Amino acid sequence: YRGVIIRHNFWHHIGGSEPDRMRGGVRLDDAICGVLIYGNVFWKASQGLFGGVQIHGGKENEVANNLFVDCRYGVSFSRWGAQRWAETMASDAVRKATREDVDITKPPFSTRYPALARLVENPDVNRIWCNVAVNCGEFLTRDGGIEDTLDNLVLANDPGFENLNAGKFTLRPNSPVFARCGFMPIPFNQIGRYAHPLAV
Repeated sequence: YRGVIIRHNFWHHIGGSEPDRMRGGVRLDDAICGVLIYGNVFWKASQGLFGGVQIHGGKENEVANNLFVDCRYGVSFSRWGAQRWAETMASDAVRKATREDVDITKPPFSTRYPALARLVENPDVNRIWCNVAVNCGEFLTRDGGIEDTLDNLVLANDPGFENLNAGKFTLRPNSPVFARCGFMPIPFNQIGRYAHPLAV
């Protein structure tokens, strides 16, 4: 899944009347690796054991510069551990996908995605950088303390949204968020459906 980018989306009110059902905004299932989740807004997008982002067994995913607001969890993990990861990497299905369907040891894959050379190493480690969590139960859950984290900001109160009660999550220019971490503005007012010149 290298090269997949999930960017500038508004995931909200994900869940239902069954509070134990597992629901989240983005779920990377069964060892998905190398996905960038950047500049999204997750509002009330976490239910059961899932966070706004749920990573199930993957590694080298990057969750960066996202807003998590009123989520039970910001980012949740279902770690596989070294043994399950090694068994999966040695399986016929993975061997076929990485050596026959495409060969990750040769260009263009080896040059475009050099980290593939270390696919079997460091299971369950993902980059969780420069996110802001507001009024969430927990920012990370079931991470095992192994994630690569940097400059995440966890707050209890509105950090200066345009209008929190109306679900307007543009941060005002004087928001203290910008001074406290490397967070970049999300173009919230441009998120959503739009007419594309190539659309029929």
